Amino acid sequence: MKDEEIIVQEQQDDMSLPENAARELKPGEKYVPILKPDKTYPEITPYSVSLGLIMAVIFSAAAAYLGLKVGQVFEAAIPIAIIAAGIGAATKRKNSLGENVIIQSIGAASGIIVAGAIFTLPALYILQAEYPEITVNFLEVFLSSLLGGCLGILFFIPFRKYFVSDMHGKFPFPEATATTQVLVSNNVKMIFKINTGAAVLGLGYIIGLPYAFIIFAGSAFIWWIIVPLMGMNPEFAQMAPEDIFAGGARYIGIGGIAMSGIIGIVKSWGVIKNAAGLAGQALKGQDQNVKVERHQRDISMKVLVFALLAALLVTFVFFYIGVIHNLVQTIVAFLVVLVIAFLFTTVAANAIAIVGSNPVSGMTLMTLIVASVIFVAIGLEGSKGIVAAMVIGGVVCTALSMAGGMVTDMKIGYWIGTTPAKQQTWKFVGTLVSAATVGGVMMILNEAYGFTGPDAMVAPQANAMAAVIKPLMMGGETPWLLYGVGAILALLLNWLKVPALPFSLGMFIPLQLNAPLLVGAIISWFVGSRSKDEKVNAARKERGTLLASGFIAGGALMGVVSAAMIFFGFKYENPLGDTASNILGIVMYIALILFLAVSCLRAKKED
Repeated sequence: MKDEEIIVQEQQDDMSLPENAARELKPGEKYVPILKPDKTYPEITPYSVSLGLIMAVIFSAAAAYLGLKVGQVFEAAIPIAIIAAGIGAATKRKNSLGENVIIQSIGAASGIIVAGAIFTLPALYILQAEYPEITVNFLEVFLSSLLGGCLGILFFIPFRKYFVSDMHGKFPFPEATATTQVLVSNNVKMIFKINTGAAVLGLGYIIGLPYAFIIFAGSAFIWWIIVPLMGMNPEFAQMAPEDIFAGGARYIGIGGIAMSGIIGIVKSWGVIKNAAGLAGQALKGQDQNVKVERHQRDISMKVLVFALLAALLVTFVFFYIGVIHNLVQTIVAFLVVLVIAFLFTTVAANAIAIVGSNPVSGMTLMTLIVASVIFVAIGLEGSKGIVAAMVIGGVVCTALSMAGGMVTDMKIGYWIGTTPAKQQTWKFVGTLVSAATVGGVMMILNEAYGFTGPDAMVAPQANAMAAVIKPLMMGGETPWLLYGVGAILALLLNWLKVPALPFSLGMFIPLQLNAPLLVGAIISWFVGSRSKDEKVNAARKERGTLLASGFIAGGALMGVVSAAMIFFGFKYENPLGDTASNILGIVMYIALILFLAVSCLRAKKED
């Protein structure tokens, strides 16, 4: 893997983004990235590819554990960028900026694939406990994730120029901004903490106070208003609050998530039409890549069309031979995937570009509802219908997750000046490795913890999928009224200019999992607002982002290690007892909070 181009040896150790990177360009003004378009730099090398693949494996396992444990999947781009930049600085590797972008791009497929897989496919394990005839195997999980990821890449590529170049300065790209800032600076500090609580704390820090507060508000609304009100109903009077939530209140959150997806499509309809028009023009014209500057060169349209047709063909064959076994039903399922995945691609990309959060779970829930109603109408129901809907939902969910991840990758590359075609090509490899890793990790976690029972993995999104699809496919009573309440609430929140999706997620995810996010977010607000000098505040926030990223990666990775130990039969006896352990845990958690806050407050402008 050697670049055929000449390598320029002029890259500096520490660089900054151009002044016009984040603002709209003036008439006649042109954005020139850090890596100059008329020169070439090392990008695809044995070092960048091998390290990127290692990151894909490690962070796939970490993100899968954390997502199934607390229902929040962290984007791996920032932690991987920290590691790549840190290794480059520690080894004094020259001209490594282009390589680091490739490492990040390949490795970041991990969080993307995980989001698609764990939001849907664990529902098969959940429903299997009640319907033993439902089977789950590695191949279903692997192919669902792989094909969804490939379709997401291929659907997004025609829209790349629109989002990252034509709309320059119009979108904030919060995640891409943070990742790019890490990559262009070699002054990196890496911290890893062996504590799952640290992971959730770090996640809350990066999410920030506004988003975390809205999530928490959704939980508070359900647990402190809706659950008590439902408890006054004779039907729920004898039930514990947790049972009232699981058996009724959370369906309001499901309705809100689904409506949030619809709102996203409506708001993004202009984007869909504009981007589709650009893609259509490219398809009608000749391949323009020969004349395009290096930093704007995508995979050729001819290759793209061939790859897309091949991916769609393999998807159709997988549905027919591996899942449905009925030609008419397979055709219908295939069309559902094709239409919904294409329409929602720009919604996912638009959401990431604006707020850095992909409403993939809400869009997937709506996909499942629509698909299930259609499947039942054509006779695909029962346990067979459940498997078909969940596997197909996994493909759609992963495709949408990948579309959102691609817009971040491509914006990072655009700002820095790497070659899009190289990022796009090797993203397929990262997707392959991540899909295989996620399939294996999911099976290990199922054996170690399971997805049902008192000590099971929470898997909130997958539980939502299972709750939605069970009555639709098995002929039970579907709580349309509660779905409707959630949908109306989402519409009202949108009318009031309150982000409906995070509030709806808060209504569905248990309160005890959302409270730690708020703690981390409060720390972020505190350290970023103590000084009157905004540069000092920015330095403190940036240091906290690096620390929080380390908390996320380290805590989640150790969770996977713990699961693997259980899987292989290792048992640990707690010598302290539950009470002493809980007290010690609280003390350590407080110490962790103080460590994060004090470390951030020590940061100076020059840091």
